[in-house]
Amino acid sequence: MNASYDFNRHWITVPRNGPRSPAPVYKLVSYNILAQDQLLRHMTSYAGIDSQLLSWRRRLTNLRRELDTLNSDLLCLQEVQCNHLPQIVARLKNGVRHYDYVYQQKLEDRSDGCAILYDKHKFLLADNRALACHIGNSGDSTRGAHQSTTDPCREYYALMAKFKLRSQTPQAEPKPERELIVANAHMLQWEASKPDIRQAQVKHLLKGMADFCYDNGSKMRNPILLAGDFNFETESEAYAILTARTASFRHPLQMVSIYGHNNSTATTCTPTLGWTNADHMFFSRGNQRHELRICSYYKLPRMRICERIGELPNKYLGSDHYCLGATFTVE
Repeated sequence: MNASYDFNRHWITVPRNGPRSPAPVYKLVSYNILAQDQLLRHMTSYAGIDSQLLSWRRRLTNLRRELDTLNSDLLCLQEVQCNHLPQIVARLKNGVRHYDYVYQQKLEDRSDGCAILYDKHKFLLADNRALACHIGNSGDSTRGAHQSTTDPCREYYALMAKFKLRSQTPQAEPKPERELIVANAHMLQWEASKPDIRQAQVKHLLKGMADFCYDNGSKMRNPILLAGDFNFETESEAYAILTARTASFRHPLQMVSIYGHNNSTATTCTPTLGWTNADHMFFSRGNQRHELRICSYYKLPRMRICERIGELPNKYLGSDHYCLGATFTVE
């Protein structure tokens, strides 16, 4: 990617108290890559963009270049078209990365879903679980492959994976086995008119993660990284519920935003809301088997920069979202 174009994005180091840990540093990137079927279904939203920049071939080239540059160990991808997934993984594999993946397709007639890609030389997949939920007007949730999708803005999808961290130093002293939960979520469409539905989705997601992160009745849970396209801003009640910043709902997970409560940046542009902060990345703290420490995060562009750059996708970037990224250790 042209460095002069991407000058507004760089890695911000998170200050650390105490000595530096010898634990390996890993990198996670989260990205809504815009499924081609979704793009074609909503072409009016991209009317001002050169049609050549919207072709899957051109977008895949740009996506691959960006993701190769970021060179992450873990990828949480949203809007991954199922018939494009093998092609995406094949393009990202190289002499350094050895990606494998888990995937959850959306319900019924939808052709895309969530994927978690991981470097199998660094992570061993121990378990995975999908959450698919349709929230009705009452706020009740249902699961299953045959639920109605007549109102798709009420759906959300999440994919959770439990990884065992492979030793990067075979000669080192044996250490207790370290495990990590990675959760990838996509909450469809903006819910400004029905915030209660989005709040119910967040509660359902929190319950699913809580059920998944405890081992065999242990009181100590595995640390969690949660990322995705949530379609809510940081001042929303849904965000407050997720980060336990409200008294209206309590849950055992202490989820903290990696990017903080900042609405001066943006991750995507919507026809009705303009530039907005729809994508987020969180990590867990508290009563955990291992401590998860954030080392750095990939700075998002400010809204004035987004407005100056203009609509996405463009000749450099292959999606209508900006990606998020963080480096971390499990100690």
